Amino acid sequence: MMVLLIRKTTEIVGWILLAVCACLASDGEPGGELNRALEEIKSTARLIDDRSATAAAVQGQLQVQAEALSAEIRQERRRCSAGSFQQALQINRIRYDLLALQQVTGYLGQLEERLSHLRTAANTLNVYRDQVRDDRLILQALNDLDSSELLRQVQEAVGEYRRQSGAPLLKVPAAHRPPELEMLWNDLVKAH
Repeated sequence: MMVLLIRKTTEIVGWILLAVCACLASDGEPGGELNRALEEIKSTARLIDDRSATAAAVQGQLQVQAEALSAEIRQERRRCSAGSFQQALQINRIRYDLLALQQVTGYLGQLEERLSHLRTAANTLNVYRDQVRDDRLILQALNDLDSSELLRQVQEAVGEYRRQSGAPLLKVPAAHRPPELEMLWNDLVKAH
């Protein structure tokens, strides 16, 4: 499913870039440039929304998995009477679950950062969208308004956010060091 989403995202970005190139080759009318910038913002915002929804769904699945692993560790701990971290590591099921929980926790941290970045991108694009709309209204009254700086900022933001939206949600090995196994074990022991 993730591969299909990445391919679809790549295809969408390709079409958007084709449209941008066609727009850049056009007459250069400021009102037209603002309209094109507004369309680029809208399409990039949709891309960001789709990517955010996918990341949130993956995050939800990983949270469910983390809860299941934690419950299984606690159950095995009680069943085998493992009181210390070293004793717990001697039990294959607990050791395996701790390793899996470590990986899931690392992925959850990455996804939270990714979602935060996507939220920031969406907010920034909303600000630019409002500025473009304001400039379009002003341009209707003043035909000689120069919006080149705003257009440059929009293009820069759109390009960056498209690159970020096309990047993989998760990387192996995790960019952040996942919590140590002993820390996970201690947190689980403290919880019950």
